[in-house]
Amino acid sequence: MKSVRFIDLYCQQQGIDAAEFGAHIFDRALYPQARPLAGVLPLIRRDYFQADRFFIDDVARLQRYEDFHAIGVEYSQHHSNGWFLRRVLRLRVSTERMRGIVREVFKGSVMEPETMDSIAPFLPEEPLPDQR
Repeated sequence: MKSVRFIDLYCQQQGIDAAEFGAHIFDRALYPQARPLAGVLPLIRRDYFQADRFFIDDVARLQRYEDFHAIGVEYSQHHSNGWFLRRVLRLRVSTERMRGIVREVFKGSVMEPETMDSIAPFLPEEPLPDQR
């Protein structure tokens, strides 16, 4: 099976253009308490969401769910996540929300029609012959 980037799968499943990806997934992955302040925080500090944008860029390039852990760890260790507003008040993108989105997108991306409704990428088994 050909490797496909997360951004392509996500946009296809959501029915959006790649140009909309960053803003769309940013809104979905933000902690709820950060949503009302998302427009204000960059006015206070222009690079406030820079770590989140880097994280989203890394997620966009994923080709396997299994690779999410490494970029999640890298994001959580970004120096700006030590700031009080980001660390304590969680005014940032949630790694766990993003993990859930990534999991669902890859789970729903099985390319073979026979396995489209299956969580695991296994082909359906042939029925067993009657053993009478």
